[in-house]
Amino acid sequence: ESQLRSTLIVLCRVQAYVFIVLGACILSAGPRLIDAWVGKSWASDPALDVLGLTPEQAIRFACFIAFLQLIALVPRMVFSPLERTLFGFGHMRSYLGYTWVSSVGALVVSLPAMHFTGWLGWAPVSVLGANLYTYAIGVHRASTALDAEGSRLDASKLVLRPLAVLLVSWPIAPVLWSFGSDWSLTTYLLSVGLHVLATGLVVILMEWGQLKRSFGPRLNRRLSAFLLKK
Repeated sequence: ESQLRSTLIVLCRVQAYVFIVLGACILSAGPRLIDAWVGKSWASDPALDVLGLTPEQAIRFACFIAFLQLIALVPRMVFSPLERTLFGFGHMRSYLGYTWVSSVGALVVSLPAMHFTGWLGWAPVSVLGANLYTYAIGVHRASTALDAEGSRLDASKLVLRPLAVLLVSWPIAPVLWSFGSDWSLTTYLLSVGLHVLATGLVVILMEWGQLKRSFGPRLNRRLSAFLLKK
């Protein structure tokens, strides 16, 4: 049981880190991706006049909505290895009620809110609330089924380090949106690459102790064997 729990903690953090690095790439490249996907013809779309947005503002707004959508997926990315393990062991009933309640609640909140306010951001905000309720509360509480003593997985070990990496890396993307609008494509792609690289380095620094424990002895043995051959 202890080995299963420690493995789950590692899997949850690894999946969260992969998502955060990919999210950093998507967010920082967002304006150029949207412009390449939609094309230049949309700049004369009458819908922009209805919304009262310029083409540049529309791209910023679309990037902000994408930012909210990715934030909404964070709880799921962190806790889904635990969810799949509970499902594999036949404990899905212990969190299924949370899933139904959160799904219905997201619809009940988001649809009227978008209708009366006209703000599209209610959709990802509601999904964020639903995922927090389903995964951070429901699935986390259901982790007692994996322990004979009925104790839960330590949520701080699952959440704190990935959250710290996210808070350091993702806010850089809006800075690139503001200052990179006039950059050449090559310069912008280079800045995206540096952003992703910096996010990866933050992950390595955050998990340096775990990496040394996992790979240090193996590397030392191989290095010793190599030096002995010399």
